[in-house]
Amino acid sequence: ADFIEREQHFTRDASHELRTPLAVVSGAARLLASQPLAPQQAAPVQRSVAASDAMAQSVDTLLALAREELGQATAAEAVMLLPMVESVVVQHAHLLDGKPVEVIVDVDGKECVACRRAALSILLSNLVSNAFAHTMAGQVRISMEQGCLVVADSGPGIEPHLHRAGAKGEGSTGSGLGLSIAHRLAARSGIGLEIDSEAGAGTRAVLRFT
Repeated sequence: ADFIEREQHFTRDASHELRTPLAVVSGAARLLASQPLAPQQAAPVQRSVAASDAMAQSVDTLLALAREELGQATAAEAVMLLPMVESVVVQHAHLLDGKPVEVIVDVDGKECVACRRAALSILLSNLVSNAFAHTMAGQVRISMEQGCLVVADSGPGIEPHLHRAGAKGEGSTGSGLGLSIAHRLAARSGIGLEIDSEAGAGTRAVLRFT
């Protein structure tokens, strides 16, 4: 009971502490983006704007997840998939710089699913960024198959134990929270998440909408 109470206090404090600096970062990035910039300057500034928006959304959703409030905090809505997929691909495209990796998006412009938009955005960002970061050559394919959104790559694959919090693959520079958070977030949001992976044979992540 003491631990739960401390966690609740922490998430409330974190909510106030994180939202303010994120708002400052977002405002500064947008102000800079509105100024005349050279092409080589405009691209990283736009990435900063997109990243600050994604961070703010992630903070809101993950704090709600920690407080067991995700189901009450946001309602399912009709989400057009192609614009979200394209936005996520652009946001994380820098992870493919200098790598011979082909990105294929096979999602019809009319595809629409009922889900919690913020949760889906975080899940998709997590899966796509993992695929982009760990695929050194080959292909990343994002497609709709039988009503499911699939992110498949030709990367090194994921070992089964990496679904646990704190577990990291060889060469990872992250905190080891990504897949663990993704599974928890999917379960709490009513989205099915299945990851089929084999070392050396790539990874296939499937999001099912119920």
